[in-house]
Order: sequence, then structure tokens, then C-alpha cells
Amino acid sequence: MRELAGYSISSSVALNDSSVVSKRPLQVLLSPCNSLLRKMTLTTRMQDAIWLLHLEEQSSLEEALRGVYIPLDCLFFVAQNRGEEVVLTDVYSLTSKLAVSHFGTWSLGGGLRIASFSFYSRISDLRGSVVTATTVHGPPMTAINKDTQQISGFLGEVWKELEYRMNFTTRLVLPADNSYGSLSANGSWSGMVPLLMEGQAQIAIGDFTINEPRRRVLDFTLPVYESSICVFIRGTQIRDIEWNNFVFPFSAELWISEMIAMVGLAVCLTVVRIVKLQEGKGRIAAAMISVNHVCAIFCQQGTVFSQLL
Repeated sequence: MRELAGYSISSSVALNDSSVVSKRPLQVLLSPCNSLLRKMTLTTRMQDAIWLLHLEEQSSLEEALRGVYIPLDCLFFVAQNRGEEVVLTDVYSLTSKLAVSHFGTWSLGGGLRIASFSFYSRISDLRGSVVTATTVHGPPMTAINKDTQQISGFLGEVWKELEYRMNFTTRLVLPADNSYGSLSANGSWSGMVPLLMEGQAQIAIGDFTINEPRRRVLDFTLPVYESSICVFIRGTQIRDIEWNNFVFPFSAELWISEMIAMVGLAVCLTVVRIVKLQEGKGRIAAAMISVNHVCAIFCQQGTVFSQLL
């Protein structure tokens, strides 16, 4: 059996779906009891490894795995002696039934011979199983017809297509509060989440928001679609630069009042300067200096008042 386990590790990439088995460790179980297997499947994430269970030749596969839940997306193989060969059987659970299919054989002289096997082809046919699902009435994504117990809406149509292609039917279990599920302050869940956690439903159909609290207790499929929420704010009006943009802050009346004040102040400063200097020749220069000082004051550029007197 040790030789078989070693051979399986090195040849695992020979499966058709090599991406399924990549980076998964091989866990070998040497004839554990049924109660131990049931406990292990309840406390272990089976999908994270490849499992190889060894049974003695006289052991019954059905009895050994009675009540043991093996997820559909788990690679679980049973190796059982048949004379000089070891027969490898692929096993997984379909609701209450145990699905069994031939995987290959191993012998000391011939090595490992794998039959035609495809992981995705295996899980594409659920063989008429009944899948227990839960959902909420939330149009347009999901809507429930209470008379026929059928799901409609966008995701309802997707689910019907999966039923047809994967060969299964659906039994609905509805949450009492018609909600997706949120975590309360005392650590309990509402909505569809506890139905999944307690095993009352196998899958939830709805446009779930994927957040960290839900990721801790649930497994999500790949997103079917993505949505986003946007906040729109009215933008400022962008105007072209024009020659008269600088006059927009004030009204025409205010600009006229400012011009009159500037002229008046310039005249007053000129008169004061001429009277102080008592010279007639410097009147034009005094007027120019006064205008410059007034413009500097109104443009907030500052001036030296000592030069005015």
C-alpha cells in the first residue's frame, strides 16, 4: 500500500484535469472505522486534499462509507485488493446516495492504469438527484412561485438551465424572515445562512454580497455578475477664459463706485502734495505719484506713505 501511495503522488498530474489536483496533498487512510470517517468529514474541509482510503478485500465499500458525506468537488478514492490487483474506485455523495465509479487498477508488475476519467465530466451529471436549495423572494434576481415552488427571475432562469444540463431536481427550503443572512451581536445568523450551516440546505440561490463574516462560514461560487454603487456629485461649470472674466466678482455699480473713489482719492493726494511742496512745476509728477499710490492701495500691493507727505 505504501508503494501505491507513492506512485499516486508522482502520477497525479496524469489526470485529465490536472488543475484540479495541483497543490493538493494526498491523504492516505488505512482502514479507519465508520464513526471516525463520519467525524472527519464533518470537521475537515475535504476539498483541500486528495483522499485515498484502503479497504481490505473482504470489506464492504457501502458499509465502510455508510453515513459519510463526501462533497461533490472532492477527490476521494477507495483502494481495495482484488487478488493480485488493487482496484481504485472514485466515490462521492449525491444527496442521500453514494455515487461509485471505476477509476483504475494498480498491480506490482503493470503499475497504475487509469480508466477514462474527467473530474468535470463526473460532476456534470448528478444522475437525477434532488438538491435542497434555499432562496428569497427578491425580484428581479429571484422570485418564488408559492403555488408551484418554482424559482423565476434572472438567477432562477440560470438555475433552471443548470437543472437541465446537470440532470437534477430542486427541493426548496425557504428562510422564515426572507433575508439573505446577517450576523447579530450575539453571534447568531439570520436568513439563509443558518440553513446552509446546519445542513438544512445544500446551496443558496441569490445575489449574495460577498463579505468577510459570510466567507468564514460559507463557500461562494465564482461570481455570476458584479454590481457597484456610485455616488454622483454635481460638478462645477467650467467656463472658457475670456478677457472680461476679471470683472465678474463685482456688479457694474460697484465697479463704477470704485473708480470714482480712486479718482477722488488721487485728486486729494495730488492737492495735498502740491500744497505741501508749494511748487507749481511738480504738479504733473505729483498727480502721477498719487494715482500710483491709490492703485497700489486698491490692488492690495501696499505703499510707502512717508513719500506722500
